[in-house]
Amino acid sequence: MGQKLFPLQVTDSGQYECVATSSMGEMHWSGSLQVQVPGILPGPPSTPLVTNVTKSSVTLTWKGNEQSGGTAVTYVVEAFSEDVGGPWQTVATNVEGETHTVQGLVPDTVYLFLVRALNAHGLSDPSGISEPIRTQEDTSPTPQMPPELARVAVHLQEPVVLPPGAVRLAWTVEPPSPSVQGYQVLYRRRGGRWEAWDVRAPGERGALLTGLRRGQDYEVKVRPFYLHLHGPDSAVRALRMPEAAPSAPPRAVSVAGNGTSVRISWQPPPPAEQNGVILDYRIWCLGNESRFHINQSVEGTVLATVLRGLVPGVPYRAEVAAATGAGVGARSAPISIRIAPPVEQDVGRVGWGSMAERMAAVVRRPAFIAGVSGALWLILAGFAAWLYSRRRRRKELSHFTEAGISRYIAQTEPFGPGNTEGPIYSSIEAGGEELRTFHRPCSQHGHETLYGHPAPGHGKNLGKVVQTPVLSWTELLPPPPSASELSQYTEEEEEEKEDEEMNEEEDGM
Repeated sequence: MGQKLFPLQVTDSGQYECVATSSMGEMHWSGSLQVQVPGILPGPPSTPLVTNVTKSSVTLTWKGNEQSGGTAVTYVVEAFSEDVGGPWQTVATNVEGETHTVQGLVPDTVYLFLVRALNAHGLSDPSGISEPIRTQEDTSPTPQMPPELARVAVHLQEPVVLPPGAVRLAWTVEPPSPSVQGYQVLYRRRGGRWEAWDVRAPGERGALLTGLRRGQDYEVKVRPFYLHLHGPDSAVRALRMPEAAPSAPPRAVSVAGNGTSVRISWQPPPPAEQNGVILDYRIWCLGNESRFHINQSVEGTVLATVLRGLVPGVPYRAEVAAATGAGVGARSAPISIRIAPPVEQDVGRVGWGSMAERMAAVVRRPAFIAGVSGALWLILAGFAAWLYSRRRRRKELSHFTEAGISRYIAQTEPFGPGNTEGPIYSSIEAGGEELRTFHRPCSQHGHETLYGHPAPGHGKNLGKVVQTPVLSWTELLPPPPSASELSQYTEEEEEEKEDEEMNEEEDGM
């Protein structure tokens, strides 16, 4: 998928960016495009075809591009080999035809090839990369090899992997030969170039290989030698070194900020220190407090990611580490990140979010919660006090109603002035039983003590009615309330009765 710019114009030159978005995140790629006047540079040739592979040479054929730029075209051949190392190497220049034989290659080595066209204005874009090919292995016996050495057979046993990065080899020889001066152990990473290690002891039947890369597949074999001559190779044994966490961090870690998000990119650790297949990368964006931390992981084939949600003004540091099946490797050096706070003119745009965050923080504080609880308690207490005083006032005014006045008259009527049973009326007779003489035992002189007789001159007429002051009921009561107070109280009493009736109806339902 993509966007095609066709036909290209000089004005199409510039910087382009591609954004890929999915549920897992967002990736950005950018590149520059330089459009030149048509007809200046030649077009790229076709992908070269490799034939006639020998131990030191191959033959390449290709087809030129119809767009030659109007000038004579020659070709440049480039080769690459991971076993040899290094970047792409130019192995032929000024090739006039559309075929070429590359000489001087290393035996038993994998190579890749490409071709470029060249005219007076410069080089074309590269052609497609050829299929990988391996040069032939130089295993032909020399005529000077002793017959006894050619008949020696080495049987290599299954290798034993030892930690860390070591392998123990053992073999047997049939038949024993005095022509054998030692054994050559050859090993390589699968698809790589053979490396040799000599065991210069004819009687030795084993070796210890060290320094092998963790998480890599290897092939090993053994062959006898005499001086510079080699006997037949043993069967090839395959082995795999166990994985370990990467011993080096990712390289070239860089950060590019954009608002409250940043884009972090990196390169894999050096191949020799990956210690296995990288399954994923771990990214840590650590703030000055744990609540600001942002952690993320991406697949091992992804070399960039975007972190969102960074808080402006908070200092962050970013770290990246690679992880294999054995664990997480070393972290990269921390890179400082700081998102600048919004400028004053942006307060109107972002101020509401900041204010809401501050308000939420205040509401969560214990002091705020305690204060609100106390205020609610005071409001409830005040409402209860008001309700109590209102009911008490009703009770005090209840005797001013028609029912209250009737009750008061009924309670006070039996004790009117014509009634002899009132509380202020006395009917005690002087000779009555109430004033009889009480005697108690005399003292040692034989005198009696008389109780109930008044002292001389201080007598009191008993049995007479005590005159009660004649008062009307209106004089006994406090002044009545005003008409507005009585009407208000009557309305409240009617509302209270209606509420009681409604409650009774609800209870009946």
